[in-house]
Amino acid sequence: MNIKIVPGLNNSGPEHWQTIWEKKYGFKRIIQEEWDYPVYKEWEKNLIENLSRGNSFDVVLVAHSLGCLLTVKAMPKIRKYLKAVFLVAPPDPNKEQFPNFLDSFEHLPEDNLQLPGMLIYSENDQYSSSLFCIEKGKQWGLETVSVGKKGHINSESNIDDWNEGFNLFQKLLERIR
Repeated sequence: MNIKIVPGLNNSGPEHWQTIWEKKYGFKRIIQEEWDYPVYKEWEKNLIENLSRGNSFDVVLVAHSLGCLLTVKAMPKIRKYLKAVFLVAPPDPNKEQFPNFLDSFEHLPEDNLQLPGMLIYSENDQYSSSLFCIEKGKQWGLETVSVGKKGHINSESNIDDWNEGFNLFQKLLERIR
């Protein structure tokens, strides 16, 4: 299986669980040219190019935050490459905290992604809400799991390598094998 990390806004720094997983397990990161002021079409183009270059049809995407929105919006164009998705802390574009300059990431799909996956959320995420995540998980046909109160599930959450998340990810991998 081919596992790829899809970071969100500002990339995932050295203390972020995505970076730790990338180094610890040899996962590959989807690189974007502009991390700080992303435009959806540019990020989508890079994602599609990365997936098509590998000529692999068993990719599992591990997305965080804005990377989740990229993943679900691009689904019609990338589904053929994917085996599953693991979406962590998707932000709600309608929330006040969602930056205006990210409006190209709004208008999320409301239909089933037609792909196995998990949507992991925190009950006190400042960029989302439990209700938003539960609703989206149901629409997208994903198993939806609360990890309690862990903020935005990032390096500020003090979760180190986020072993709890990796155990959930392993359950997803077992399910699709």
